[in-house]
Order: sequence, then C-alpha cells, then structure tokens
Amino acid sequence: MNNNNNNAFLSKELHECFEQGILADQRHMDTSKVVYFLVSESEFQKHMAHLPHVPYYDMVIVFAYMTTSEHLNSFLLITNKLAESNHLSVPNLVDLAQHNTHLLFPSSTVSFGKFMFDRHISSNDISPEKLMQYALVAAIEEKDPKTAAYILSAKNYKFGATALLDISFLDRMANELENDLIILPSSDGEFLINTESQCDDLHELRRFTDAALRCGNAKILTRLIFRYSRKSRQLQKIS
Repeated sequence: MNNNNNNAFLSKELHECFEQGILADQRHMDTSKVVYFLVSESEFQKHMAHLPHVPYYDMVIVFAYMTTSEHLNSFLLITNKLAESNHLSVPNLVDLAQHNTHLLFPSSTVSFGKFMFDRHISSNDISPEKLMQYALVAAIEEKDPKTAAYILSAKNYKFGATALLDISFLDRMANELENDLIILPSSDGEFLINTESQCDDLHELRRFTDAALRCGNAKILTRLIFRYSRKSRQLQKIS
C-alpha cells in the first residue's frame, strides 16, 4: 500500500493517526481507551479496506485508541489487524467507543452568540461594534434559550463532531427546548443547532447552509441537514 498516495486527502491530525495506527498493528489495547470519530466518506474511502468502520449517512465512523502523555491526548487509528489482535469485532468496537467517547469527552452546547463572542474577544481582526453585536446576541439568547441557536460539539475533543452520535444528549436538549432539533453542518468538529420552530423554510435553510459552507475556512465533514425527532428519538436526514 502506498501510504503517501492514500494519505493525500487526510487532514494533518488524521494523517498522523493513520500513520501511527499502521505502526501499532500488534499493540495491546486497554479497551477503556477505545473511542470513535466521524470522518468524511469521500476523504477516507481509500482506507476503508484497512479499517474497521461503520457507514453513517455520507460519513463513516472509524475507531481510535487514545493515549495520554504529559496531559496531551493522541490517537492511533485502529486497523483491522489491530482489532483482530485484540479480538475485537466491529460491534465490540461500537459498544466500547460509544460508552468511552461520551464519557471521556462529554457532549456540550454553547449559544451561538456566546460562542462567537468568546472566539473573537481576543482577536485583533474584529471591530468593537461587531464584538458588541455578538455580546448582545448572547444576552438575548440567555434570556430566551428556546429561540437561541447552539453550537454542538464534544468539548476539548478535536474530533468533537462525534456529539452528533450522542442520542441521549440530543434527546435531553430537545426535551429541554420542547422542540425537535434541526442540526446544520458547520465543520469537522462542530454542528449548529436550531429548534424546528425557528426553521420553517427548508429551502431557505438549505440555501443559508450552502452559502455558509462556501464562505467558511473550516474543514467540512458533511453537507447534510438533520432533524432530531423527540417522538422517534432518532436522527433523520432531511436535506
């Protein structure tokens, strides 16, 4: 296998994971350190034959082994050979990773206004007027949480988009807001959430999402829009 060619489309972090994973095919794993993350299907399609994985809409769930050194986490991609040497099937990996990932990296939300204010408060590239605008939006959202937009992620986890797989968290959030959730693609680490009552025009929502994805600099995981239904307790693709 030509690793250089196969890694051409990987982000820096995933490239490092893949390289380290190849070098660790016989490593004994502590199963409490098995986690998962979502990757773009198109980005990882060349690697699928070598990795245990689960297709997920236009994405793929892949698995990693977390190691900690000097308070820094690093991740080794789990290859088929590594899984086999540890007697782990794909269902085993799913079960372990689902528990471990959301335990080690709990899902979280922050209102959009607060997120933007916190992100830009130390920046020299934003005007005081724009920063004040974000602060006002954050204040309004705090007063009326049911009309706010939220950023969904797994805090302090560079593959934080796995929060999309945390159905228990989405269910709690939907019940607190008393509404189904509309989940928009944002980056490979985060999603943007609105309540369905705030998103009455799907065509306009699709146009807004496409425009935002074209303008952003972040790496995109998916372009799909999802709904979390309180009634079915399931995530559904809507566009």
